[in-house]
Amino acid sequence: MQLSIRTNPKSSPQVFAVGEERTPVIILDDFALDTGDVIRYAVQSASFAPDEAYVYPGVRAKPPKQYIQEIVRALGPLLGQVYSIPAGLALAVNSYYSLVATPPEKLQVLQRVPHFDSTTRYFYAVTHYLNPGDFGGTGLFRHTPTGFENVTEDRLQAYAQAGDSYLRAHGDPPAE
Repeated sequence: MQLSIRTNPKSSPQVFAVGEERTPVIILDDFALDTGDVIRYAVQSASFAPDEAYVYPGVRAKPPKQYIQEIVRALGPLLGQVYSIPAGLALAVNSYYSLVATPPEKLQVLQRVPHFDSTTRYFYAVTHYLNPGDFGGTGLFRHTPTGFENVTEDRLQAYAQAGDSYLRAHGDPPAE
């Protein structure tokens, strides 16, 4: 399937320093001129399956290579600038179409609490909402017991211990 993927030249990124740790967050509304081909590929050609490796609460599929290449072409320089990524560091992409599809009563404990994607320094999550309308979104959180807004390798043990202590004291979060 040949895809027509074009970024919107009029889309202008906004960069916000979020939280007490002033984490840079980029918001780029209307990134693509048309998401029709990317959506059609998901519906007609993608092979969705549960993703046990990442404990994702639904199903995932690989998007077309052309789509990933366009995102990297369009966002790579911006990510490098905003996050001060060293020039010699190549972008590696691990990308998925993701559909939350697990009913609340079947969610595992780790699927019911806020999460982080990685403790790696130059690891960034990019979320491209393809469908029009408001279907939720991405939340950014401060971990109350530790005050962490970013979980780095040197913070991981304290974060995990605080989470374990909380669950022992309060029990599992509700299935929602």
